[in-house]
Amino acid sequence: MKNSSMKVIVFDLYETLITNLRPNYQQPVRSIASRLGLEDTQFRSVWKSLNRQRMTGKLKNYPEALKEICMILGVAPYVQKYQTAL
Repeated sequence: MKNSSMKVIVFDLYETLITNLRPNYQQPVRSIASRLGLEDTQFRSVWKSLNRQRMTGKLKNYPEALKEICMILGVAPYVQKYQTAL
């Protein structure tokens, strides 16, 4: 019988198998949009429109994406609001 080696790659998308979150983590009651002073529907719409920029690295990270959303919607990302949204 011929020896064969199995090669497997396992990956996890969007924390379906393993989580980075603290074990006692609870989702915040207020949405990120509301913590930034934005409407949820507007936030989601702009978030979706920036998908390609987020996925290709044009927007380098999550904080940069939040700043871009605020800029597009004409809301100043006040430091205090911005820090609580992260």
